[in-house]
Amino acid sequence: MNTNNQINESKATAQNEVTTNLLMRHLNSFLVHDLESLVSDYTDMSVFMTQDATYTGKKEIQQFFTSLLTHFPKEQYQFELDKMEVKDKLGFIIWHAVTPSLLVPFGTDTFIINDEKIVQQTFAGQLNFISR
Repeated sequence: MNTNNQINESKATAQNEVTTNLLMRHLNSFLVHDLESLVSDYTDMSVFMTQDATYTGKKEIQQFFTSLLTHFPKEQYQFELDKMEVKDKLGFIIWHAVTPSLLVPFGTDTFIINDEKIVQQTFAGQLNFISR
């Protein structure tokens, strides 16, 4: 019986649960437009990289989400989570969405979690803005 392996597996399982719960709460906060809860998942040292810019700290990350949420009006969009993988402090999602002003046939985010906060995140996707 290898107690160290059992302890490590138990820690990994617990961390997987922490990461999964944080990501699900984070996605739900986005979907219901709870900007305060959404931004509370980050720290003042968090880094969020996208294909267009890098945002550091809660204030810059909040500005990003404030702008993005304008393209996801409540009850006027479809968002589907296609895949979620979690391994310890690492989370990975693939998703797609349709909104009145934006088509996202493919979006992906990678998250690094520490102390129940998103400390690093990347986003890449195909963003097709609809002109009116």
